Formats: sequence, C-alpha cells, structure tokens
Amino acid sequence: MKLRQLLIAVGITMLVLSLTIFGVILRSEGRVKVGLDQLLFHDVVVMDLAQQLKLSVVQVQQWLTDI
Repeated sequence: MKLRQLLIAVGITMLVLSLTIFGVILRSEGRVKVGLDQLLFHDVVVMDLAQQLKLSVVQVQQWLTDI
C-alpha cells in the first residue's frame, strides 16, 4: 500500500514538473517570436536606412572631390 502511494506521489510530481517545463518552453518561444518580429520589421529597416545613408555620404564626398 505504501509503495502504491509513493508511486502515485512520484507520478503526480513528475506530471506537475512536466507541465511547468512545458509552460516555460511555450513562454520562451513567445519571447523569441517577439524578438524575431522586432528584428525583421524594425532592425532590418534601420540597417537598410543606415546603408543608404552611408552610400549617400560617399556620393557627397565624391561630388565634393570633383568640384
């Protein structure tokens, strides 16, 4: 009888731990998705604008050199 109670307690503990770990994984996945969305829709745009600005600076430098 004690063995059965012990097995039930261990089983319930394992179930609770498994559900907790699953919840943590889902929450982490959500954070990764938010970070990826920010990277794709904000940071890439900023990097593209920085590249365009760099090109514009080089063009102005070339123009100033030519005059």
